[in-house]
Amino acid sequence: MTAQQIIKKFDLKEHPEGGFYKETYRSNGIIKNDHLNSYFVGDRNYSTCIYFLLTSEKFSAFHKINQDEI
Repeated sequence: MTAQQIIKKFDLKEHPEGGFYKETYRSNGIIKNDHLNSYFVGDRNYSTCIYFLLTSEKFSAFHKINQDEI
């Protein structure tokens, strides 16, 4: 399959940091911001999961986020 076929098949959207993605899971449970360390902003779901595709035409820099990412 080509990248465009994969993007269409999985209904991927452009990711703001490069590449393409689709959220496949978001837990119903939420951790309230007042139970988190000060470097978190806002409430957080227990877990989320995405499909991610990076093509040779796109750029995505290595980065760190303040929560687990699958």
